[in-house]
Amino acid sequence: EVLTALYATEIDKQIDMGRYKTAAKVPAPLTPEDLNNDNASTSTDADAADTADAADAVLKPPTARDGYQPTDVWSKQECSAELISCIVQAHQMYTSPDDGETVSPTFDKDDDMAMRFVTAAANLRQYVFKIDPIQSLYSAKGIAGNIIPAIATTNAIVAGLQVLQAFHILKVQMEAEQDGGGGDEKEKKEAEGRYKSCCRLQYCLRNPTRKGYLLQPTLLPDPNPGCFVCRSATVTVTLDTSSWK
Repeated sequence: EVLTALYATEIDKQIDMGRYKTAAKVPAPLTPEDLNNDNASTSTDADAADTADAADAVLKPPTARDGYQPTDVWSKQECSAELISCIVQAHQMYTSPDDGETVSPTFDKDDDMAMRFVTAAANLRQYVFKIDPIQSLYSAKGIAGNIIPAIATTNAIVAGLQVLQAFHILKVQMEAEQDGGGGDEKEKKEAEGRYKSCCRLQYCLRNPTRKGYLLQPTLLPDPNPGCFVCRSATVTVTLDTSSWK
């Protein structure tokens, strides 16, 4: 019922609302036959000599079958079976913590159950939205392995840009101290003008500009008087914990 709600009922609802009327590919909700692994048919089953063995193999998720390879691409029924298997395994790990295995609260590409769950769920989504190619467990793990380094790289770029802007602010402050200014209101206004002229908002572009730049600096906007961070007025509140009740 959960899979039907996610990959059939919800998709039908979005189609009826006209959400995908301008899409190049209209999503196709999965049918009960797609999500029911009892009717699955794989090459392993076709080559099975014994009908009973083949039927037993169908009920198993693909990773639990004999001859399974991480590079195998799962069918809709196999993705459904694998997803259900992961949910059952997670429930057993959660209800029986004495076995030494616990469900990790965070995603880890080296967590076998997490990768099987993500691969099966993502592939079913790809089948619905007709996104090619369908990924094997091996390919999905490679994609997931590239996500974390990409996030770390992005964070490093943003942090570096912030530090560079901090250098500009420190430079203005040092120049003001060397000039002996910073006392009256006029000099404060001049210092604010210098901050605005030296600091920039930096936009990281997906594609380079005609000059080959990937960073696009823009002038700082004026402070918003309605913003708590931008406005200069602040209120300090002191609480005496020894007498307050």
